[in-house]
Amino acid sequence: MEQYLGSQDPGSSGPPSNLISLLQLSAVDLQQTIVKAGAEIWPQDRPDPPVIQVTAGWAARHRVLPGGARQIVRFLLPGDVAGLHSQFLGASISALQAVTDVSLIEIRPGPLREAIRQTPELGYAIGLLAAREKRDLEDHLLAIGQDSGLGKVAFLLATLFGRGVRAGLVSRSVLPFPLTQRHVGDALGLSIVHVNRMLQQLQREGLIRLKHGRLEMLDETRLATIGHLADRRNDLDA
Repeated sequence: MEQYLGSQDPGSSGPPSNLISLLQLSAVDLQQTIVKAGAEIWPQDRPDPPVIQVTAGWAARHRVLPGGARQIVRFLLPGDVAGLHSQFLGASISALQAVTDVSLIEIRPGPLREAIRQTPELGYAIGLLAAREKRDLEDHLLAIGQDSGLGKVAFLLATLFGRGVRAGLVSRSVLPFPLTQRHVGDALGLSIVHVNRMLQQLQREGLIRLKHGRLEMLDETRLATIGHLADRRNDLDA
């Protein structure tokens, strides 16, 4: 049985993004959907998928090689959006799967494109989201391609913790954490054994605590240093 590193309350939700607020002002039809944990939200290469925003729970975008090896390219937390690139490419780049029970808002492609034409602010918001995601993906690529095993795990945990803070999920330095060691390994290109060793080391050094479905941050500064996170106080997240 896989060891779960944490859990997520499906009833929790982060603040709505400017994108959804603009869509509501543009009278775009938004549909609320609930997807059960482990279920596929959409497959890789699905034609013309909707744009979705997660409002509660965690999801994961991934791609799979013909032999079955999986690469998780991004975890989605409440407030995150997926499917924007597909509106221009015509099909989903990666598969999207619910890690926990997920509540999400679906935006159909046709009305979205019309809203973009009519609302310049919406185009700007989408461009900003795409720029942030490109930056995050390049950070992730640098970590998995060039960092040590310990640096990779520290990078992922520190990044997810920071995103959890912005999504309103963190209370008293604790983030509900629904990922298994396999999730972490598939995101970082590490075996489960290696992930387990790195997590144990970070806990022994007093940087984090993983217990009863929670990630407790004990020394965020040192964890960020090990994970080589850049100082982003003045970047696009400001």
